[in-house]
Amino acid sequence: MVRRVMGLSRCQFSAFRASLHNYPLSQGNATLSKPIDLSASPLLARLMIYWQEKRQGRAMPSRNDIDPLDVPYILGNIALVDVVPPAAKGAVPSFRFRLYGANLAQRLGGDMTGKRPSDHPDSLLAEMMNQTYGQVVKTHMPGIHQRYLLGASEQVLKYLVLILPLSREGKDVDMLLVAVDFDAAIE
Repeated sequence: MVRRVMGLSRCQFSAFRASLHNYPLSQGNATLSKPIDLSASPLLARLMIYWQEKRQGRAMPSRNDIDPLDVPYILGNIALVDVVPPAAKGAVPSFRFRLYGANLAQRLGGDMTGKRPSDHPDSLLAEMMNQTYGQVVKTHMPGIHQRYLLGASEQVLKYLVLILPLSREGKDVDMLLVAVDFDAAIE
């Protein structure tokens, strides 16, 4: 018996998800997600406004500017991601999850706290995280992406991800605030 997702066989769904490589980032090349505005997610729009307020005229706020008590509405759906500088100049940084929200762990395949995206059991999701996080680090600009994931129950999760850069000294991105809205009004 062939399992079907969105009316597609598992093989067809994998091809569909891989085809998302063709969507460009807002400031870069291909990835497994596509850029989208925040009109579909009041939750992420609210967090974006909070991040902008905390910038206080700087390119980006620092981690110390972000108070979890200010954002209780999204705490289970956020991750704090450390940017690990590359060993060699000009190389690509890597990433490590400092904090991984309970809702993220439940819906996206387990707790990633202390782990790297490459440790995720879904290699396509790991690649997607590395690419979109890398783009935000490179541009110092927030990233907003629509993603698709085949969940453990064989259902397709369609969700929005907001990736916000943070910096201790205001120059280089050293941490990312990543928020997910699983209930966004997306098609």
